[in-house]
Amino acid sequence: MVDTQLMSGMGTGTGAVLTGDGLAITNYHVVEDASEVTVTVADSGEVYTATVLGRDSLHDVAVLQIEDAPSLATASINTELPDRGEPTAAVGNGGGQGYLTAVTGELTGLDESIVASSSVPDDMSRLSGLIETSADVVPGYSGGPLVDGDGQVIGITTAASQGETAEEVDGYAIPVTVALDVVEQVLSGEETDSVSIGMDGALGIVVGTEQEQAVVIEVTPGSSAEQLGLRERDIVRTVDGQPVTSAAELSQIVNDHNVGDVITVEWTTEAGEDRSGEATLQEAVVY
Repeated sequence: MVDTQLMSGMGTGTGAVLTGDGLAITNYHVVEDASEVTVTVADSGEVYTATVLGRDSLHDVAVLQIEDAPSLATASINTELPDRGEPTAAVGNGGGQGYLTAVTGELTGLDESIVASSSVPDDMSRLSGLIETSADVVPGYSGGPLVDGDGQVIGITTAASQGETAEEVDGYAIPVTVALDVVEQVLSGEETDSVSIGMDGALGIVVGTEQEQAVVIEVTPGSSAEQLGLRERDIVRTVDGQPVTSAAELSQIVNDHNVGDVITVEWTTEAGEDRSGEATLQEAVVY
């Protein structure tokens, strides 16, 4: 089970252990903007700190290193996908309940595409190449394993369709082969167009969307944003020349950078003055 500390509160999800020395995998959206990641091993209840080694926002995969853990049991993986109609089960920390449960169903689709959204307004992304299951996935299962009839991991749960009943809700998972390719790329230490190494960079601000504008709601004292000169009610217009019209766009552009990267920001103050400057991104912080 994966718990995160965010500027806006707490987050929760699930993951899978790949190696006995603590290499693990979860969804990127589970650890996005996190200042601290902790992992609870469901079998033992032991809690460990985890480091984000890298992430792929395009495929919604993050690679973790569980720190100072003893030899851990690892997930059994099957890179061969079952046929449609074969049994599947999604395992996860449903609703952040603090223990794992499983929901069962059948494999109902392969190579599916969806538009996924979060609780953040305007925060949507397109995911493709997904496994579809009739298992009744709920929040908290994100990043957890989708297993076949033999209990072997075939995918990493990433989303669920909207609905009120089990019949209406379908789950979607990233094929485990795609997730393992991201792990290999992260471990190589070389970034690509979609794979970034290390934790997200951050400005240290809370931003809201108002009238198609990214408006600064709060600035963390001592943060990169404060040093840049951003203040509450300022409107961020561009980052590195890319137009910004929402909090989600700003977050995506900043998160595509690493800690220590220098970005150029253009903004308008509450008084209507246009300003620009360079900021060195920090790790996400909680105050």
